[in-house]
Formats: sequence, structure tokens, C-alpha cells
Amino acid sequence: MNRRSFGLSWGRKIFFGISWPLSTLIALLYLKSFVLPQTATDWVYYVTTLIGHYGIANALVYFLLYCPIVLLMPTYYVSRFWSLILILVLNSFILLDAIAFSSYQLHIYSFLSKLVMSEGIQNLVGPNGTMLGVIGLIVLAVVIWIRGEKVWRYMQTRFSNPVKNWYLVLIVLCLVIGKAIYHYGSIDPRLSSLFPLDFNPKRETETKVVDTRTLHYPSSKLNCTGKSNPNIVMIVIKEWSQDQLNSELMPNVFHMKRHGVSFNAHYGVSTDANGGIFSLYYSIPSSYQTTAKDINPAIMTEFDRRQYEIVDLGNDASATSTPAEHDEKTVQAFKDWADNRSSEVIQSYSLNLTFVQHPGEVDKHIQTVVLELQKEGLLKDTYIVMTGGYPGASNLMMPLLVFTPERKADEVDHATSHYDVIPTLMDTALGCKKVYHSVGLGTSLYDEGRDWLLVSGQDSFKILDLKNSVLTTVSGGDISDVSLKGGEAQPRRELIFKALKINNKYTKPN
Repeated sequence: MNRRSFGLSWGRKIFFGISWPLSTLIALLYLKSFVLPQTATDWVYYVTTLIGHYGIANALVYFLLYCPIVLLMPTYYVSRFWSLILILVLNSFILLDAIAFSSYQLHIYSFLSKLVMSEGIQNLVGPNGTMLGVIGLIVLAVVIWIRGEKVWRYMQTRFSNPVKNWYLVLIVLCLVIGKAIYHYGSIDPRLSSLFPLDFNPKRETETKVVDTRTLHYPSSKLNCTGKSNPNIVMIVIKEWSQDQLNSELMPNVFHMKRHGVSFNAHYGVSTDANGGIFSLYYSIPSSYQTTAKDINPAIMTEFDRRQYEIVDLGNDASATSTPAEHDEKTVQAFKDWADNRSSEVIQSYSLNLTFVQHPGEVDKHIQTVVLELQKEGLLKDTYIVMTGGYPGASNLMMPLLVFTPERKADEVDHATSHYDVIPTLMDTALGCKKVYHSVGLGTSLYDEGRDWLLVSGQDSFKILDLKNSVLTTVSGGDISDVSLKGGEAQPRRELIFKALKINNKYTKPN
């Protein structure tokens, strides 16, 4: 056997005998993203694609990169070193991509690559990851070299070294089966995202994506030892910006403002109203909405434990009714409840009211609600919270008014957000001392120190850098920065890594 044939034959044994199994094993790390096969068909698709995808990756590297160099320079050291470099680079890419996907559900060749290059690889692999990675590469290089040496010596003891092509047939067969199952079956499209640089033909009927993640919320057991059970009223206007709270547009609420705590730098944390209301009650990003169908907000769970009467009105907006009709029905349902509830009832209550009209129209409804509560004697020992779901596309801040049972007036000028509202209520009103560690991202409304906020959505998110006054929008593979003070934006790119981790922090596999 001549040197060229010998080098090619040896390379095939190394690439398909060592690198292919290694790539397949490393690829199992993608499952840490909790994107998992759910059905037997999903598993067949996953296994066949796993075998075929990483087989074809090694085949392409072998035929397109290894073979040309060895054919030009068929020497011992060229074959050995070139194969070692290619195998280490290929599997290092798969490893880094698996780490990126399992942490952020994004591939390394997305916009993450720019962030990693500008901010450092430690944001991806952790503070000790670089050193451990280098050690791992050295160990792997030694193992591959020793194994390659054994194969090289073994091949030299034989007159011919035929290499059968069964594995190439297996690779092609697995690829074809996987693509056919994806095209004709009901495979969750997210499964295909487990394979880097994998492309599938468009299906005739797209399978509806079902979020199979389980929300891990609250993150730890609550410790609510408070003995008092005050009434809590939440009044939410679906869309309400800070500049709409004035004496001309909302005279009644503006007058009430003098009897409560006004938070003058309160930020919305979602890119839409429904998401904002979700984040208000759950204190987590709205990207978790699809995982929380059967899980109540932590405060509602505590209300149930304390046997509160829970009244939720206005959150079922019907497409057949106008905003005015919706709000009128909400107020009427509230009046019916208040009229039928005697002030002598000992049971505490939680009242949630959601309005969808323009804030100027809702102003009179809020006055009606407060006067009715007062008339029926339902304001004693009662917290009232008024806020919005979404400040609007051109605004960042919305009103937040908190009326404590003492009705003390105050103004808070430091930054607060929807993440903080419920944890603060659970702390001050219900005596839940571990709530800030257990329920979402919130801190106390009365504490300063926030330097950034995550404004979340289903397909994009924004980062509000309060320290540098920069709004960063991440949508798909695009990153844009706007300075809120004018001039050139100076974004902190490490905040994107933190935001991506938060968007996967509260889920676990089924």
C-alpha cells in the first residue's frame, strides 16, 4: 500500500473510529437545555439524526479538509498532526456550542459569537472553564495520539488495510430516516434545534410548538409566618404610562395619590400588556407565560393557605365586547360582590380588577370602586395597589400607587419594577421573610440599588441599563443599543448573558 492510501486509510479509522463516537457523546450535553423528546417518534428522530448528523460532520471534515492535505503531503507527521488538529477543533466547536445551547438555548454561531469574542469566553464557560477546557484538550490530544499510534503500528504489520464502508451507509441511512420523520411526522420543531447547522425542508403542515417545560416556581418553600391577614386590592389598567397620571386626564386617581405612596420611576418589564400583567403577579419574566398554565402566583397560593376570599374580575376580556362594555361589566360584577358581602364577614379578601379602556375612562371606574369599598366598610385594614400592565411602545415607565392601611403619603424616586410589587406585599403585608429569594426577580420596592432590568417578551427582550442609561434590544440575531440620554450608547454586554440565563432559570424538565 502506497503512502497516500495508507494515510487516507489510517485517517478514516481515526475520524470514524474515534472522532465520530466522541462527537456523538459530547452532543448529549445539548439535552441539558431541557428540550427533550416526548414520544416514541421523537426518540426515533432524535437517535437517527444524532448518529447521522455527527457522522456527516466528521465525514465532511475528513473528505474536504483531511484528504486534500494528506494527498499533497502524505507523510507520517502531516497525517498525525493534521488529523489531531481537525478532530480537536471539530469537537471543541461541538462542546462550546452544546454549552451555549444548554445555558442560553442559542447556538455559538448566533450573535453569541460576537459577545463571546468581545466579552471573553468566561461568560460562556465560567471563570474556571477556560483552564479546565485547556487541560481537557491536552488530555484528549494525548489519548488520540496514543490511540492513533497503536492503529498506525498495527496497520504497518499488515500487507493491506482495507476499510469497509458500512459506516458511510449507516450515516446516510440515519440522515434520510431522520429527515423523512421530521418532514412527514409530528416532530416538535425545537428538537431539530438540538443539532447545530442542521437544516430541514419546510413541512407542508407545521407542528404546533407545545412548551413542555415545567415552571420551577417558587424556587424554594415560602416562610410566611405573619399573623395578620390584611385585605389586598389590585387595580390594573391594561395600558397606562407615567405621563397619563395627571390632574386633567385622571383627576380622581391624581387626587388619591396624595393619600398613598407614589413610585415615580416604576418600570414595566414586558413588551406587551398581557406579559406585563403576568410579570406583575408572578414576579418573573413574561417569557415563562406558556409554562405557568396550571401554576398559581405565589401570593395566590398563600391566599388559599390562609383561606382568603379571592375575587378576580376583568381578566377575561372577550373579543365580542368593546373595552367600554368590558369595564362596565367589571364594575357591575364588583358592585354585586361588594353589595352582597357584609362588612361583618371576618374572612379576608383579595380583589383583583383589570380594566382595558383608556386610563382617562378608567379614572371614573376607579373612583366608583374606592367609594363602593368605603360605603360597604371594606377599606379597613386594606392595601390598595394601582398600576398598569404595559406603559406603551414609546414609554418605559408607568404609575405605581400603593395605599397602605395607614394611608401614609410618600414619594419614592429610585427605580422600581413590576418584579418588586408582589414580593414586597408578601413581605410587608403577609410576613413572608424569604420571599425575595423564592419568588422571582423582585427586591423590596423601598430598597435602592437596581442597576438594570430585563424587559421580556416571547420572541425578543430588552435590557434597561439604569446605570449607563442604555436600552438594548435583542431580537433574533440583532442587537441594537439606544442611549436614553442622547449621544453614543455605552452598553454593558455582560448583561445579555445574565438576561439569557434568567430566561431559562425557572424551568426544569417534565
